[in-house]
Amino acid sequence: MAQDPIPESLEKGTLFSLAQLSMANGNYGKTISFLDRWDEVNQGLAPINNNVLRAQASYQSKDYKNAAKYIESVIKQALEQETEAEETWYILQRAVYFELKDNKKVTAILEQMVRLFNKPEYWLQLAGMYGELEQEDKQLAVMEAAYQQGYVTQKSELMTLSQIYYFNGLPYKAAKVLSQGIEQKIIEKNAKNLKFLAQSWQGAKEADKAIAVLNQLASITDDGNADLTIAEIYLQQGKSDLVIKHAEQAITRGKLTNSGNAYLALGMANVNLKQLDSALEAFKSAKEIPSSQRMATQWLKFVEQEQQNIKQLAAHK
Repeated sequence: MAQDPIPESLEKGTLFSLAQLSMANGNYGKTISFLDRWDEVNQGLAPINNNVLRAQASYQSKDYKNAAKYIESVIKQALEQETEAEETWYILQRAVYFELKDNKKVTAILEQMVRLFNKPEYWLQLAGMYGELEQEDKQLAVMEAAYQQGYVTQKSELMTLSQIYYFNGLPYKAAKVLSQGIEQKIIEKNAKNLKFLAQSWQGAKEADKAIAVLNQLASITDDGNADLTIAEIYLQQGKSDLVIKHAEQAITRGKLTNSGNAYLALGMANVNLKQLDSALEAFKSAKEIPSSQRMATQWLKFVEQEQQNIKQLAAHK
């Protein structure tokens, strides 16, 4: 470089090599300085590689605004020259706007990356960004498309998809994803996951499947909440004997989130079976619990009236 004169092509080539070497050594200021000298020698528009190097050096220097400007110009220039865009450019562009906390721009870049490169990680990142922007419908559509392409394979991804399905009113799909993940031993069969699976089957009106999961849950927990939920499902189905069985198991095991519901279910099942004395005892217990006091009082009045009616009928015979 100290030679004078030096051919322009050799000078530019040497300056670019110096810029690359400076970049490799972490001297980002020198990288940009050599590129500035290159521009002074050059006549006309700088080539794409120069601006890519400028963008990389600016990014590493935490000069994200200039990094954004240069990488934008690279992609624009490539489009104008009908040159195929390189994946690394979009990766850098996404990283720059992520640092600038511009979620809308990051999302737009990922939309491009999905179309151009169709890689699993870009689909999943795009779904995540839609979630950040609270665009749940788009998040669901992208996650479902990724799942259908076989891109959703990790535990966290399957859990996220099942939750998205559930909270978008698709509990059956949530349950299917979750149950398959558990069967394939990707998702742990722990209390938290079984509880969510049971909720999903319940939401999908798949009572038998929900009960099967709740029985598994009951076997690995030390409280009666799973049994109580089973009792409540059986109550809706009118299977009073099974309601009594599971409500009593729930009460025996204890540690209930709402013990009043267990006594109410027990009382209602006994009413259905015309076992009014047992119903009366259950409702009296429910009345002692603040959360179920009001309903228990109403049922007590009903049962006492029924008992009175039975006595009157017996007296007239």
